[in-house]
Amino acid sequence: MERSQVVGIMGACALALGVFAPIGSPPIFESQTLFGNGAADGTIVLAAAAIAFFLSLRRKYRWLLLPGFAALGVVVWNFIAVLNAVSARESQIADDMAGNPFAGLGAVAAGAKELEWGWALLGIGIGLLIGASMLGRGDQESETTGNTKRCPFCGKEIVVEAIQCEHCGKILKG
Repeated sequence: MERSQVVGIMGACALALGVFAPIGSPPIFESQTLFGNGAADGTIVLAAAAIAFFLSLRRKYRWLLLPGFAALGVVVWNFIAVLNAVSARESQIADDMAGNPFAGLGAVAAGAKELEWGWALLGIGIGLLIGASMLGRGDQESETTGNTKRCPFCGKEIVVEAIQCEHCGKILKG
């Protein structure tokens, strides 16, 4: 396996696991995940991870930018939405508790929502996908060296003038 392929597969797996990892834990309730937030966002990121996994297996590294940036957009959108929701809740509790001697307890409860490790896993997955795309570009540029090149189907080294791969038997284009 090529380095780009391993990095792409690791990124796709990290992204898929990140969808089910906790991203926030509000007080009293159980932790939330990107998949369980009730919107299609988790499904979109999971689909991006599946596409990235397939592209990595097929050694189509430059295409990894597509699912990588799609997942990045969804993750950033959700991160901003979570921060806005926390801020709105803190403001609402502060307004509701104005003049109450226990207002400090309400402020503590409002700020008790924690960002969880799922965000980091999603970020690592996205970073690995974009990194695999960049690594793959370098690999693809160095595929042709002198009299040999890599077969686009099996990745083995073959003669530049070859019409058919001697390793996998596939017919090569022009």
